[in-house]
Amino acid sequence: MGLFGTFWQRIASHLATDRKISTPGPRSCRFEQMEPRRLLAADLHLGAVYFEEATGDDTEADVIEITYEGGVEGTQLTRLVIDGDKKGNGRHEGDVFFDTAAGGLGAFEHVGLTIESSDGFDVTSVSVADGGSQIVFTFSGFDPGEKLVFSIDVDEIGFIDDEVGTIDTTSVVEGGEFQRTRMSAEFTARHHALASLETIFWDSFDANFAAAAATTGSTLDLPDDSYISEDDLSDRTAGAVAHDVQTPLPITISGTVFVDQNLDNLQSLGEEGIAGVAVGLWVFDATTDDYVDTGRVTTTDGVGDYRFDSDAGVILPGKYEIRETQPTGFFSVGARAGTVDGAAVGVVLDADTISRVEVVGGQDSIDNDFAEALPATISGRVHASTDGDCVFDPEDIPLANVRIDLLDAQGNLVATTLTDEDGRYTFDN
Repeated sequence: MGLFGTFWQRIASHLATDRKISTPGPRSCRFEQMEPRRLLAADLHLGAVYFEEATGDDTEADVIEITYEGGVEGTQLTRLVIDGDKKGNGRHEGDVFFDTAAGGLGAFEHVGLTIESSDGFDVTSVSVADGGSQIVFTFSGFDPGEKLVFSIDVDEIGFIDDEVGTIDTTSVVEGGEFQRTRMSAEFTARHHALASLETIFWDSFDANFAAAAATTGSTLDLPDDSYISEDDLSDRTAGAVAHDVQTPLPITISGTVFVDQNLDNLQSLGEEGIAGVAVGLWVFDATTDDYVDTGRVTTTDGVGDYRFDSDAGVILPGKYEIRETQPTGFFSVGARAGTVDGAAVGVVLDADTISRVEVVGGQDSIDNDFAEALPATISGRVHASTDGDCVFDPEDIPLANVRIDLLDAQGNLVATTLTDEDGRYTFDN
């Protein structure tokens, strides 16, 4: 900070479930309402269980239950696809399909799709064709811990005779036949990228579910491989599970270092930027209750602009501090905290530090500026004039040790000095 710099005072920077039981004859669905559970981390944990009713003639539909846990605040499941085209290359032997209408590929009876339970959210659309391998759901308000239960007749392609163009199908699709059916899901959350999970159903799935629970720290409200405690129906079930971490949308932090000619701490028209100034980024660490160096340093470009973004290295949502390295040959005028989505965010700690710049995914913190100025001098001479013209002539007498005070525009004393033996004085930086 130089003689004419703005003086800043640093401020503190701290701110046991009853499962659905299926019995021969009319179906009876019984569910126990579970208390919603949320993970502290952003892990998404999705699972589904398939159950074959095994009536042999498709008088009863098969059942699929789907739920998920975790995610950041506001996470919702918006789209779900179950696909019996196991290799994704069209209809082949071993693929499963949905028998929803009379005629077509189905064996024995047929049963259309029925939403058995969707408490707490809306199924906004369902797409499934008779004989098709894919069901596509879209949802609104599907929050963690909520569950979709639906029923539909699932059949299997046993053999395809290409020569005569016939397809043999079977009505009983147990866990082994349903195995390798694919499932995918999409999740949305504010300030985060669209999250997609893909997984496969397996006949034996308890170990897969246990591994996902150990990784995410959550347990899904779904039946296990045996399906109900009274009987071991593991041959009639298949389960799919997947988990992943949501990715925050990119963020940016930017600003300008400029020559502030009128010392008003605001870049005006004609006030040029300063190139090559180093700017560092620090992040608030809750464990230490302080800001720590991210290791990210950038330099201003030809017009004095700098920018930190996720493309040049991961910058996660958080609270940041921007520190300018004082450019050689300049003195600091001040700093100005910028805005996020049009609102002022950040606190100026001193002329080289802007703190508490808080951003979440998808936000840009802009106009975090640093004002600099080139040094200036004020000089003159005190003398006794023999002719009263106030112009120093050889016959005039220099006056030494005269006190000279320098005041700012408000009349405050900025500096004081004494004239030398030649009557000269100088104020500089």
